[in-house]
Amino acid sequence: MFSLIPFRKNTSVAFQDALGIERFLEDFFQEPFFPVFSPELGAMKVDIKDTESAYVLEADLPGLKKEDLLLEFDNDRLTIAVERDEHFQAEKDNYLRQERRWSSMSRSFVFDNVNPDKISAEYENGVLKVTLPKRETKPRGKRIKIS
Repeated sequence: MFSLIPFRKNTSVAFQDALGIERFLEDFFQEPFFPVFSPELGAMKVDIKDTESAYVLEADLPGLKKEDLLLEFDNDRLTIAVERDEHFQAEKDNYLRQERRWSSMSRSFVFDNVNPDKISAEYENGVLKVTLPKRETKPRGKRIKIS
């Protein structure tokens, strides 16, 4: 139906100086009328939790199939990539309609102290959960008592 759009009163925009124009353009393309430029609407939402034994990453990826996802861990960098190719074709009363949509996005995160052999991932109900176990660190050396 209808949605409310916040109104920002910007009294500092002055078209006489370059700074005012830059502010105006920055605000203009940040508005919800332009979802292509808005990072909040099209970005992959991710939560990362640091526990004692692992990092747990949860990414909201609704409407995707597990086959559309690609996970890679290389040089302490986890990359989540999504590639989607959709086809639609309908024929009715001598009308033919074909539509195709292709989209892709990816995000990368750097983690220290991860055991790459024990990384696990699961995708359920539009949420990707990646568990990155930390390496077991053994204490180096020993404490010396000073007398």
